[in-house]
Parts: sequence; C-alpha cells; structure tokens
Amino acid sequence: MNLLERIVFNILFNTVLSFISGIAIVVVAIWVCRIKSQAFRLYLYSLPFVKVLIDIFRGVPPDSYIWTDLNFFSLPSNLGGFMSLSTGFSKLGPILALKFGVSDKLRPEQSEPVLYSLSFPDVVYSWITDHVGRHSISVILVLVLLVSFFLMVYRLIAWVHFEYLRIRDRKASCSLVELKKIGVRNVDIYISSAYSGSPFTGGLFKPYICFPQSTFSLLSLTEREAVIGHEIGHIRHFDLFQSMIVSLMGDLFWFVPFYRMTARKIDIHREILADHYATSTSVSHGALAQALVRLKELNLSPPKPALYSAFAKSKSTLEHRVNLILNRKSEPQFKILQSIYFFSCGLVITGTVLSATFGGNYEIEKSQGMQQQVEGWIKRHLGSE
Repeated sequence: MNLLERIVFNILFNTVLSFISGIAIVVVAIWVCRIKSQAFRLYLYSLPFVKVLIDIFRGVPPDSYIWTDLNFFSLPSNLGGFMSLSTGFSKLGPILALKFGVSDKLRPEQSEPVLYSLSFPDVVYSWITDHVGRHSISVILVLVLLVSFFLMVYRLIAWVHFEYLRIRDRKASCSLVELKKIGVRNVDIYISSAYSGSPFTGGLFKPYICFPQSTFSLLSLTEREAVIGHEIGHIRHFDLFQSMIVSLMGDLFWFVPFYRMTARKIDIHREILADHYATSTSVSHGALAQALVRLKELNLSPPKPALYSAFAKSKSTLEHRVNLILNRKSEPQFKILQSIYFFSCGLVITGTVLSATFGGNYEIEKSQGMQQQVEGWIKRHLGSE
C-alpha cells in the first residue's frame, strides 16, 4: 500500500509541475516570437494539456527514488541529494531542465555513482509523512480523488441530461429552419421555445444548431446567416470534442494552478477562429458584429455544465471579438520565409514544452556530462571514503 500510495501521489501531483512548466514556456514563446495568429496560439495553448497526458502515461521512471522506499529527510550516510540545472537538445528539440536526484558516494570499486531520479512531489511526500503524519497522505489522496470523481460524474450527468432535454424539446416544440451537410455529417438548424439567450451548437456525433425563439426574432436575416456561419465553424473545427477533453481534464486535475485560466483562453481563441471562419465565407463582417452587439443585453449565462458552444457565451469577450471582426478581416497570410519561420518556431516550442522538466519526473541519462556533474557534487559535499 505504501508503494502504491507513493506512486499515485507522485503521478497526481507531477501534473502540477508538468502543466505550470508547459504554460510558462508557451506564454514566453508567444511573447518572444510575437505570435499573432489565433490558430497558432490555440495550438500552443493546447500543448500543456498534451504534456500532462504524456507525462502521466510515462509514469514513474524505472530509476526513480520511489522504488528505494527511502525517506528523503532521513537518507543513509552514504546517500545525498543533488540538483541539476541543464539545457541541451533531445530528439524532440531543446531541453530546459531543473532536476533533482539522489546519489551514493563514489567508491574506488565503482566506475560511476548510482543515481536515482527525484521529483519535487517525492520530497513533499517525505515532508508530509514526517511533519503531519503517516496517514495524512492517504487522507489527501482520498479527498483529491473524491472531488475529481464527483466533478467528472456531475459533468457527465449534466451533459446527458442536457442532451435528453434537447431531444425531447426538438420532438415537442421546435421547428426546423434548415438542414445542412457538413462533410459527412448532417446538421439540422432549428428554433426552440424552451431556451433563451444565445444560439448554440450541440451534439458530439450528430451536431445541431439551436436558435432560441426570442433570439431568432431579434436578429435580421443576414445576422442569422452570420450566426449560422460562426456555428458551422465550430462544427468544422470539432470544437465540442476539444471542449469535452479539456473540461474532463479540468475536473480530474481541478487542483492544478492556471488550468482553468488556460482553458478559458483556449475557449476564447476557438470563438475568434469560428468568427474568422464565418467571415472567410460569404458572411458579412458587419452582420456578424451586429449580431454580437444585439445579444450583448441578453442573459448569456449557459447551463453549467453543458456540452455545447454558444455564439455569445461571455459578455466580457464580446467587445474584443467585435473589434477583431471589424478591424482584422482574416488571419495573416504568411509569405514563404514567414511560414518557414513560424513552422520552425512551432517545432522548437513543441519539443521544448514536451521535454521540459522542472522538478518533475525524469529518467537518468547515463551521459558523461551528468556523471561528471554528480561526481563533482559528491566530492564537494559528501567527500570520499
């Protein structure tokens, strides 16, 4: 039980380090590279989520300190901790790493020291067991996992309930406006008297666009077409699938700092890209902007939680979207050299985010540079026998 507890604690709370390191690199990269493209930004903001999943599937490294069953604050005299701040290159790209580890003293009969990788959550685990109590870790894990389980179950039930009401409403009190074929999917557009507020797109596998009756009457014909163009953008970009993954991960890792803030940024970029899709077709920029302005005074608070994409979900972003629609008619068209530059930036940033380690799990690299670094630390701080 003790080993399983340590493994779960390690993996669970390494997600904090994985996400924070990933989003920090992304924010700096966007500023340094002067990235203005909404699509590129959306891709970059999704990288920390991918990093969290990859690091979870990697699990605990085979040379981790966890397998020794030692307490970091009461190590045997022949062992000592070390820290390594390094940069370099891997198969994925540049490496930024702040690594912790445990090593034994280098003895004459050893060709190299025995190294164990160490993560900051492992140190926290040892500190909690020493200063709070042995069973406190179990209590923390149970509480964290119970909250995660409750949030995920609550969201799934709410999604199913929302779709059930939507199906019942369509059979009872809605009128079909139009049926569109988008790729291989048929999308029906209908008016409902059961809802109020913003038009929205729903349905993971059989998408639909719903206009509340009051909103449909409020908008002109060109404004309705603009709204439909925006919602079709969400369907073509598979935004509901992305929203589902990000929302469920947010429930599972509710304790990760900046997670929900980043999820909101992704949501905003998706809305802007849907606006760009609409205006790249035959939709009038003015009609789309006017539709947003008309909906500003409506109650835009969506059912919580609900798996759908509303045309105007938050009043705080409406002014920004309107300005972008009127003043920036399309995504920047890159020339060849600019395209090469941003493609290269994308590769470098992706590799850096996915390979970065800041106090998290990592696998010891048996490189001469690391060996010399550790040997030097041992000679300075532990001495030799």
